[in-house]
Amino acid sequence: MVQNSDAENTRGVREFTRDTLAEAAKVLRSGGILMVPTDTVNGLCCRALDERAVLRLFELKRRPFTSPLSICLADTADIAKYTLPVAVGLQPLISAALPGKATLVFEKKPVIPDIVTGGGRSVGVRIPDCDILRELTRLVKEPLALTSANEHGKTEMEFLSESLAFLPQDSAKKNAAALPIVSGILRGENDTQDAGISVIPSTVIDCTLPPPRILRRGALTKKAVLDLGYPDAEGVTVIGITGPTGAGKTTLLNELLERGATVCDCDRIYAQLLQYSLPMIAELKSAFPGAVTDGDIDRKKLSVTVFSDKKALSLLNKITHKYVLAEVCKTIAFVENNGLNGLVAADAIELHESRIADLCDETIAVLAPKRDRIRRIAARDGIDAARARARVNAQKKDTFYVESCDYSVYNNGTPEEFKDKCGLLINDILKRYI
Repeated sequence: MVQNSDAENTRGVREFTRDTLAEAAKVLRSGGILMVPTDTVNGLCCRALDERAVLRLFELKRRPFTSPLSICLADTADIAKYTLPVAVGLQPLISAALPGKATLVFEKKPVIPDIVTGGGRSVGVRIPDCDILRELTRLVKEPLALTSANEHGKTEMEFLSESLAFLPQDSAKKNAAALPIVSGILRGENDTQDAGISVIPSTVIDCTLPPPRILRRGALTKKAVLDLGYPDAEGVTVIGITGPTGAGKTTLLNELLERGATVCDCDRIYAQLLQYSLPMIAELKSAFPGAVTDGDIDRKKLSVTVFSDKKALSLLNKITHKYVLAEVCKTIAFVENNGLNGLVAADAIELHESRIADLCDETIAVLAPKRDRIRRIAARDGIDAARARARVNAQKKDTFYVESCDYSVYNNGTPEEFKDKCGLLINDILKRYI
């Protein structure tokens, strides 16, 4: 049962835009919490120097107090106001990463309350490449405590779908239990209710000691940090594998498994999500009612529905890609947090369309002659050559994969020869990363 005071708080929840930024700043200065856009996932923020507001933010997220928040600043010139002097050698990283999709961790000055940092001596600094949020920060004239818009342990999609009930378009649909102490929602210029939700967080980089160390993979890849001239940067290495069906991706994946990689099979992830992801299932049922059998999504019916309908296929991908992407992010985080071999391989036919490629340091396309692919598909799936040929013809041309990937490997010899090709390519790539 929701407390009456919480229900009262929800009555003031409203939308803010660029035209009403001054009012949004007043809400923050008075101790409120706002949902805001960033250049990665949507965020929740309050004034970082307002310990009472920070406490409410922790309570809203049900986040452990030992798990620190980041601070959001408007400009790189503000970093020195709230952190101890940083090493000169880190300036290229700061200049390249901020504003941008990174959180850089520095030693904090005492002005930042300990509650923000979980009692720790360091603080994560975010300067998002998001003009409206940075303008709001300038108006408040203080750093904002910033965290992702999700309840601890809950996905952004679940949290945001609940939060939409607070928009003033239909007061009868307000759900007082979902966001009892959020004071408002700031909309970005391109932000709409049905816009795709980003699930790739910022990359967290520890800059307290050289060399920089990637604590959490996200929108800024390890490759990007290495390219800035930090050859010893630590962190998980992510390799994306793609290519048309029947080309032989399994051989390449087996080579990565032999080197200790954790593999994300995105086809398998999608099948699992169809069984247990309640938010995704709800979206699919709403979009494709004809694919529901006995209350469940029928994958065969769904496939038939979208096979020859480009609009339906586009809608299916819009719904499902973000959920698959979120699972890949979770796998990378699991590898980071559990001391596993720092190598992840993501296998996805739609590696780029799903934005999984954005997480990858390197991407590899596996290709093969059309006749060999038809033969393999027919044998693997127990279908005739005509049906296998139809599948092959429905897929993208080899040129797409070659042009969109960092490497391509051609499976046009014996299995042993292809295995050797894959091994040499993987060895060459990993020399730089591990």
